[in-house]
Amino acid sequence: MSKMDNTIDTEDYTNGGGATAGNHHHHNPMVVEELSGSASEDGQMNENEFERTAIRCFRYFIIVLMLSATIAAGVASFNYLHGEEGRDFQKEFDVVADDIRLLSSDRLADFQADFRSLSWTITGLAKSSNASWPFYTDVNFPVIVSNFRKTTSTSMIALSPIVHNIIEKVQWTNYSQTHQGWIQDHLAYQVKTTTTSAADEDVVFVEDIPNIYPGIFRWTDQGRVRDDGVGPFLPLWQMMDAPQDPSSINLNLLSDESYKQVFDAVLSEKAPIMTEIFDNRNGGLVPQLEPNRVDDLPISLFLYPVYQDVTREKVVAILTSSIDWSPLFALASDEATPPVDVVIQENCDRMLTFQVTGPNVEFKGYEDLHDTAYDQYQISFYLAPDIHLQHIQSEGTHHAHCERGISVYPTRGFWEQYHTSAPASTTGIIVGAFFFMCIIFYLYDAAVHMRQKRILRVASQSEKILSVLYPKTIRDRLFGLEDKVEEEPASAGKGKKGGRKRLNDDLIKATKYQLKQYMKSTPGHLDAVTGGFDSKPIADLFLDATVLFADIAGFTAWSSVREPTQVFTLLESVYRAFDIIARRRKVFKVETVGDCYVAVTGLPEPTKDHARIMALFAQECVERFEELVGMLETTLGPDTGDLGIRVGIHSGPVTAGVLRGDKSRFQLFGDTVNTASRVESTGKRNMIHVSQETADLLTAAGMESELKRREELVSAKGKGKLQTYWLKVNHKEEEQSDYINSKPFDGLQSGSLSNSGFVTKPTNYNNTCLNTDASNYEAIEEMLSPRVRRLCQWNVDILARHLKQIVAHRNAQGPMEENYNEELSRREVAICRQMDVLDEVVEIIPLPGFDPHVYKRQQDPNEIELPEVVMKQIRLYVACIAAMYHDNPFHNFEHASHVMMSVS
Repeated sequence: MSKMDNTIDTEDYTNGGGATAGNHHHHNPMVVEELSGSASEDGQMNENEFERTAIRCFRYFIIVLMLSATIAAGVASFNYLHGEEGRDFQKEFDVVADDIRLLSSDRLADFQADFRSLSWTITGLAKSSNASWPFYTDVNFPVIVSNFRKTTSTSMIALSPIVHNIIEKVQWTNYSQTHQGWIQDHLAYQVKTTTTSAADEDVVFVEDIPNIYPGIFRWTDQGRVRDDGVGPFLPLWQMMDAPQDPSSINLNLLSDESYKQVFDAVLSEKAPIMTEIFDNRNGGLVPQLEPNRVDDLPISLFLYPVYQDVTREKVVAILTSSIDWSPLFALASDEATPPVDVVIQENCDRMLTFQVTGPNVEFKGYEDLHDTAYDQYQISFYLAPDIHLQHIQSEGTHHAHCERGISVYPTRGFWEQYHTSAPASTTGIIVGAFFFMCIIFYLYDAAVHMRQKRILRVASQSEKILSVLYPKTIRDRLFGLEDKVEEEPASAGKGKKGGRKRLNDDLIKATKYQLKQYMKSTPGHLDAVTGGFDSKPIADLFLDATVLFADIAGFTAWSSVREPTQVFTLLESVYRAFDIIARRRKVFKVETVGDCYVAVTGLPEPTKDHARIMALFAQECVERFEELVGMLETTLGPDTGDLGIRVGIHSGPVTAGVLRGDKSRFQLFGDTVNTASRVESTGKRNMIHVSQETADLLTAAGMESELKRREELVSAKGKGKLQTYWLKVNHKEEEQSDYINSKPFDGLQSGSLSNSGFVTKPTNYNNTCLNTDASNYEAIEEMLSPRVRRLCQWNVDILARHLKQIVAHRNAQGPMEENYNEELSRREVAICRQMDVLDEVVEIIPLPGFDPHVYKRQQDPNEIELPEVVMKQIRLYVACIAAMYHDNPFHNFEHASHVMMSVS
């Protein structure tokens, strides 16, 4: 690559050197050509041919090298990406399996802790009520259980007191009959918390429920039968949710043999017990404890003892709850997590399979249903090894350590998400990249030349852009050329040309490197000290400067009813005019913010008469603005000529510099800028408002006669009361009276048309309006205010533009059969006979159909010139209509012009 660059540079240098030699040689150019050409032509050709051959061979060598590298890179990439996918798959699967292990164990531990808290709460409440077990009914049971269920998501909790002997059983029979009202209280609490609003919480209706069975019973084939055993008994008592059918209340839970084994283990261990996994189909007591449960999802019963006191010596009741296994394995991630199979295997010869997909868990069945193709990725662990629980098998065999083993397997979906066609695709991309690089290689030679041209072009453009954004001294400091300019000898006439050439070379280098480095410099290590940039900021304090703020008055209301293109047409026209004046007056334009124009004098190079320069600039800008809005009214619509400009000027010290960051700009800071803004905002339209400091400088510069002291003091935010002055503006007399002294809309300038015959004599009025005599039009126009005359001119332009379009369309249609002159004469006669305008109203206006041939032949309407007589008729027509309007809200000539603008 570098050899090609050298070849190009050598050729350019050789050609350039030859031209230089020819220019400086004093002999005949033809003789020089004959002498030098014959001697060097063969050698030059041989050298060029050798270089081209060497470059061609080098290209072939690069192609072979790239082909070999491509094949090697493709094979290596395929093997690496395939192995990387396997590693990512194993890593993600390990994370998911570990999350399942930790979350399931933590949830079981939290469940046990919450149950322990509930048990001790019941013990404390019973102790404080001085009740003796088993004759205790907790009135707060619904409240404390509801809070417990919110944290554990348990569907059922039941409290069963232990009745030890026959005597207590007889007493329990009487006690349960007299205290069965808890069922209705619990149901009422459930209805309040689930179905009623806060406004109806005192109005809760619970249907009457049947009485419970009188005494402790057990289930047989014949139904409920009184339990005649000698004890102990464990009657089912308080429950949440409270049953609508209380047929299970007072059921002796120990009548179920499997439950009795669990109960005996609780009494012997005085510790919580969790049963084996079962469902509604083979769960024994589950249908009695949860009559509303309809699914067959796997559950376990969790039994926790309730102690008589804190000594834990005597168990007086049993808390029974169901544990749903599905939520235990739900992940805390989103659904994008690939699915895995979780298999639970008990030593009690029972297996279950769940499929876990993020927070969603699906029960697959009561057997091992995982995909055996992924057995090699199995991850196994014991569920909650830190929780010492005993598990009892329902068949009657007691397993002191019936531990549950959990195995996690990936699914096919998990495998496919991490084993894709990316390796093969990458290999294809690398092969395609080879051909692409070959094309790039052959285009490199042309790209070198284009790059050199582009660097020069960018350097020139950058200098032009910076000349607009920054003053010359700031540009020199950005490029780092300020010191170089100072070092140039002032008196060395011979070295001026060489010095300028060196500066140009430095400018190109600076444009390419230094400006980019300065504008996009990255924060250094000492951000708190340097402000986040490696270089120092470019900023200076200018003690003598004058700041101008100019704001368009009425712009907000005007722009709200204009199209964006019209708004920008106005701003571009005004700002371009101001820029031209600023360049001529040596005023530096800082920025434009919306309709506000900001300029400054006295910087970047100090100027003694900065205030006078700014005053002359402001006067010329106000005059030019009034001219522009008057000219633009015909194209931008009514009210454009009513726009004004407020100008505020203040002099004082200013801090100026380049504020770095995104979209760096040259900006001003300081109290002088703020005061200038306040002076502008308190000024008046089409007037120049100057501060006391600026007025003093203008007085010293000999402009005292053009200043007028403002009678009232100006209240400026943060400055208090200020004495300000008006700077004289050379308004045109007519415009001055129109903008300052006249009302916003005055119809006729003075007097009335009644004496002219236009109102009191309809016939004369019509005849006068149809008469195109110039004197009639001038008589009407003189009675209109300048503002109305401008509106008339705008409407004339609109109507003329439409008329040109009609003429262009008719000319494209060719000779017409109808005689429009006869029709026009007929209508003029009808108007003179006072035909009412309503006579011309029709229900349907026929329009000609679209003809593509006519459209293609149609001339540009702007190229058509209307006869002067037609223009006189339009002007007279519009002037007559304007003269008849009065200054009524929403019914005046200005409003009619707005309507005209909306339909045009």
